[in-house]
Amino acid sequence: MIKELEYILKIAEEKSISRAAISLCMSQSSLSQFLSVFEAELGSTLFIRSSSGTRLTYSGELFVQYARHAVLEYHKIQNQLWDVNDLQCGIIRLAVATARGMHLIPPILKSFNKDYPNIHVEITETNSNETLPLLMDASVDIALLAISRSLPKVPTEFLRREEIFIVAAMDHPVLQYAKPLPGEPEKLYIEPKTAAEYDFILTSPNTVLRTITEDLFAEHHLTVKYKYDNLTLDFAMAMAEQGIGLLFSHESLIRPDQAVVCLSIGPHKLWRDLVLAFPSSHYRSKATKALAARIHEKLDVNYG
Repeated sequence: MIKELEYILKIAEEKSISRAAISLCMSQSSLSQFLSVFEAELGSTLFIRSSSGTRLTYSGELFVQYARHAVLEYHKIQNQLWDVNDLQCGIIRLAVATARGMHLIPPILKSFNKDYPNIHVEITETNSNETLPLLMDASVDIALLAISRSLPKVPTEFLRREEIFIVAAMDHPVLQYAKPLPGEPEKLYIEPKTAAEYDFILTSPNTVLRTITEDLFAEHHLTVKYKYDNLTLDFAMAMAEQGIGLLFSHESLIRPDQAVVCLSIGPHKLWRDLVLAFPSSHYRSKATKALAARIHEKLDVNYG
């Protein structure tokens, strides 16, 4: 029954049977047939179907509230039962932004899987700004986030501070205005007002980097000039390497082999906190604690 409820929740989340089917790794026809049979057995229509997707009926909204609660309670008891087996099996639901996950998570999972081969880490790729609702309803067990301020509604564990850079190609004209950092003359910084004279490459809306860009320019009463918008970080970085525009990026997302110069933002730099976040009222399993400890071990320079 839980699997069926998760199917319904996925359709509600994606607002499309076809997108939900892709996410669930099943055929659209199979999911559509399941929904028809489920609604017939329930005696109520949950979704209105149209050429543009699906939307919940009033009955569907009531049912989805029940389904979320039921799935959450099921996962709570499931985690507690797995703990009885002392980390011999289990599932951890981890939320992380795609770019950050690509750069930081694989070596951590390799190490974790070696020690806990029967624990499956289920990864949800989501923008940091979109992760809070997943934590609030305990759809995930743990999230890796970059934040500028505390999250009062969910508990967090500090990992480290990360500097935010403006990334420029090796021959970008903005470099002629870069200055040595006070106390760190081998590093360079640029004033936001100077950088604002040049085109930027913008990442997708609702990403932390997009928010940082917009907030910084608003703080200094500047206008963001750009020609390319709504790109993934990897695509934007490739464009920045070619000198097409400037780009904001976290330090952990910049590879050593990339042909760019990292410019601090002002002489005092700009920072964000990298944290682990957890659901506020959710049972934290031994497996979740073990993964959190492994992430601390790899990313927290003061851990241990």
